[in-house]
Amino acid sequence: MINRIVFILISFLFCQIVFCQINETKMSTIYFLNGDTLQVVVEEKNEWNITIIKSQKKDKSKYKIINNDQILMITNDKGEKDFVYKYDPSKGNFMEKKEMEQYVKGRIKAKYFYTPKIPFFSSFLFGVTIGLIDTYNFRDPKHDIGFLNHPAGLISLSAPLLSASIFGNNRISFNDRKTKSDEEMLNESFVHGYAIEKKSKISRATFRGSVIGVVSVILVQIFIN
Repeated sequence: MINRIVFILISFLFCQIVFCQINETKMSTIYFLNGDTLQVVVEEKNEWNITIIKSQKKDKSKYKIINNDQILMITNDKGEKDFVYKYDPSKGNFMEKKEMEQYVKGRIKAKYFYTPKIPFFSSFLFGVTIGLIDTYNFRDPKHDIGFLNHPAGLISLSAPLLSASIFGNNRISFNDRKTKSDEEMLNESFVHGYAIEKKSKISRATFRGSVIGVVSVILVQIFIN
């Protein structure tokens, strides 16, 4: 009995020591080229990929491998930067490190701080309008003339595509980079990254908004009839 109690106490202390050691491990932040960030423990890093320890529920951890071509840089707990991204036009990496850093910062700002409220509500109203037009009965003698008196058809199905082409088609254009200073080019890289992420969020928002608008009309039609 005593031996069992001693064993349990030793096991408990061992687990506590391991848990404390994991908590004291220095965390790093990975900055991805798409604007995502991830705070993890970097276990190993080589020329092609990095191995991280990702925390899970119930104090569990698992190893995960990430390809270097997805990563801009890794910063440690002191804020020191370790660039993984390399300038290499032959591989499609046409931006210098500083430019790519600003590009990613622009994507991060848009990803976490920009909310496409106006595009969403505009596409929602567009979806409702399309749904009402599609369910309007013009001359079918089987139903009354007016809105919500005809089954929804192909027009409603095309609402998301029409909405995306109208509200989500924001073109991104820039002037000749040869005539710009380094500061202007860095600022343009930031704006470019912000615009890319903003356009992506607007496209998703307009698609969802138009679908919700059309579905709302169909649900009201079902409820009424």
